[in-house]
Amino acid sequence: MDHQEKWLNHIHEALTGEITAKRQHALDEWLNASDENRHYYEAVKRLWEAADAATEDKRFDPSTAYNNFCTKTRGSVTGWQSLLRYTGAAAALILVTLASSYWLWQRPEAAPAVATITVPRGSTSKTVLQDGTVVWLNAATEIRLGDNFGKRERRIKLQGEAYFEVVKNTDVPFIVETEAMEIKVHGTSFNVKSYPDDAQVSVALVEGAVELQTKAGQPLHLRPDQLAIYDIRQRQYTILPNASEYGTDWVNNRLIFKNAELKTIIHDLERMFGADITIHREALEKRKFTGDFTKGETLEEILKIMASLEAFTYRIEGRKVAIY
Repeated sequence: MDHQEKWLNHIHEALTGEITAKRQHALDEWLNASDENRHYYEAVKRLWEAADAATEDKRFDPSTAYNNFCTKTRGSVTGWQSLLRYTGAAAALILVTLASSYWLWQRPEAAPAVATITVPRGSTSKTVLQDGTVVWLNAATEIRLGDNFGKRERRIKLQGEAYFEVVKNTDVPFIVETEAMEIKVHGTSFNVKSYPDDAQVSVALVEGAVELQTKAGQPLHLRPDQLAIYDIRQRQYTILPNASEYGTDWVNNRLIFKNAELKTIIHDLERMFGADITIHREALEKRKFTGDFTKGETLEEILKIMASLEAFTYRIEGRKVAIY
């Protein structure tokens, strides 16, 4: 077990109440040695507390975690139809992700050029970065961190949708880069939605401050509880209220759409349920719907309610859905 593995193992033992007095003393000295060490410990602790059901027989093996995740960084994943509830094994997966982040932080000269976290369709993920920032990733999402992350800036490339709780550090700015814009962050909780097959990019600010900068245009500053929707083709913003509800619904285990076109809703349903949905009547694509669903509802239940509001029928065969 090398240096970074040792401290991660000590943290795990402390959080599970299995640490010896000697190791606790060593851990205390390590925590007092630097602010970075304390930030990392607090990030691990927050996610461990969220685990809720960690059990003593689900022991974490830092050596295995380190070896596996030096190759590929990955967060713990949960399905759309089951609420985000971590078991002891899933808590260990969270620490596995942290092991990889810790390696990137402590050994920049040996780190790969880019660390990537990818979440498939039908799943969501929650992970933590080496600065303590917590990130929730929605279905069909990918984030990429270069090996310079945390030096002069904390830059992340996002494709998909993610909710961030950013640890404030005025000396090292946090930047989220999408295909259409950059979001500069100032110790903030916010959501970004930027899928390659969507015509819009949305940013929902829950608290703090963000600055949006497109490739062509003046920067836009959002206030808390504002939702900015940027039309990529028209290069125009629409600013709406209630960002904490409509912009972050998926984090709170809900699916909310308000006056949204059916073709847009279908994209979200495909990602959430891992389905392939085809609309066979072109006139239906621009029909608008308003709805509020929970993660406990199935795709068929959602379609049944929508079909009752608008005259369309559907057929489900495995993961393929046809709408008429």
